[in-house]
Amino acid sequence: MEDDKHVELTEISTSELDQSPSNQVKRRLSKHDGITSINAVNTSKTLIIAIEFHHNKRFNLTDLRKKYKKEIEKIVPNLDVELSTDKKLVFELDELEKKIEDNSITPKKLMKKVKQLTKLMKEQT
Repeated sequence: MEDDKHVELTEISTSELDQSPSNQVKRRLSKHDGITSINAVNTSKTLIIAIEFHHNKRFNLTDLRKKYKKEIEKIVPNLDVELSTDKKLVFELDELEKKIEDNSITPKKLMKKVKQLTKLMKEQT
């Protein structure tokens, strides 16, 4: 039974870009059943999260997205929260997390990329 609780997430630590809101949200969301992976990055204004669910949870994604977004907004009330269950965004955020971890992205480039992803997410809804 415990094996079902494994959630794939990477806590990002870097001196350049504070990712503590992202890490905090990942820890919180990882306690929920049905989530298989969580990717999240944040700037000083925006937090973007991409979540993957077990396939048996996929039929009620809309409700889950709303529920988790509300929960996240309570944790980080000072940030704009964007949440997606789109596979492409999971991949994009995973790449972005790696760049942040490697310190291979500047705060300015991170902001630009987050804006780009936010726009992409809004187009999909």
